[in-house]
Amino acid sequence: MKKREYKIPVSKLPDPGMQGAPAALMRVLRRAHLMPHKTGTGVTVIRDGEVEQIVPDPELYEGFVPSRPRG
Repeated sequence: MKKREYKIPVSKLPDPGMQGAPAALMRVLRRAHLMPHKTGTGVTVIRDGEVEQIVPDPELYEGFVPSRPRG
């Protein structure tokens, strides 16, 4: 099976405060696949306006170490 490459997109927004947004979205995506894997459930997504459950993609969370929530 061919390994997928997930590249973090580059922000083209002029606001310097938004430059980290693509990397933050990638972290959220990885966490969204990691938690269902740990609990044996699916990832809920909306595709073409329909709600679906998909199997978590191990390539997304392989080697991912989630940070502790702040606050």
